[in-house]
Amino acid sequence: VDDVHAEFNGKNDTVRVFVTPLGVQWTSDDLLKRAKKKANELGTGLQIHVVESRYQMMYGPKLLGTSTIGHLNDIGFLGPEVSFAHCIWPTREDIQILVDTGTAITHNPTQNVKLASGICPITTMREMGLRFAFGTDGSSFNDDNDIWTEMRLGWFLARPPSIDWEPIPAREWFTRCIQEGNRIAMHDDLGGLEEGKTADIVILDGRRIFDDPASHPDLDPWTVLLHRCQGPRDVHTVLTKGEVVRREGKSVRVDEADTGRRFRETARKRYERLGKDLE
Repeated sequence: VDDVHAEFNGKNDTVRVFVTPLGVQWTSDDLLKRAKKKANELGTGLQIHVVESRYQMMYGPKLLGTSTIGHLNDIGFLGPEVSFAHCIWPTREDIQILVDTGTAITHNPTQNVKLASGICPITTMREMGLRFAFGTDGSSFNDDNDIWTEMRLGWFLARPPSIDWEPIPAREWFTRCIQEGNRIAMHDDLGGLEEGKTADIVILDGRRIFDDPASHPDLDPWTVLLHRCQGPRDVHTVLTKGEVVRREGKSVRVDEADTGRRFRETARKRYERLGKDLE
């Protein structure tokens, strides 16, 4: 961690290196405490997978004598610099502990339903004041790494099966994703078009989103974006630190078609090698 943090953290103002013990069920209390101490020494964050599945939820009471989240609180692991990946199976008492300690979660709804892990109680978390943002958990779960798909699915799943519910405002959902996400990732200079902040900007082709018979001009534009926007289709230009890195939906830094061809050849050779091993 020391070596990687020294070489990469803060590089080009784009990289943050966190300490990331994988999960409580694979990590000793001693290692968790050392990870917490190291993160504090480096002034960086901690992320850990917690109660992603029902089995992980059952692990705490069976082997720790309390909930997993309660145990992490007992050993002094929690705090504003800590975020949980997934957190699908917390109790209300667990959620309150996270609220009280300032701990956050990253919500990965596509991964959660793809692995049949469950549906995160994000509505209850929001009502209780828990900090949360979104992630795709990698392209193997959200096949095109499209954060728009992730936000949309999360927004729909946050609706309780009832006729008596208040929809979460779409603009708040965007704020959670962008501004709270940047705070959790310790990128405080992102998340707004303001003087002094890094010019990280996404420009959408609004014609494909709004110039459609289904998109009446009276509709809230934030809601239309959440319902209709698809990253691969609608993102026209991306700037990172003011530099254009994607134009007209294509990378200006990488030949994606060539990269794809080379990857397919590598995958083919690996498949052939595995086939021989199986024999």
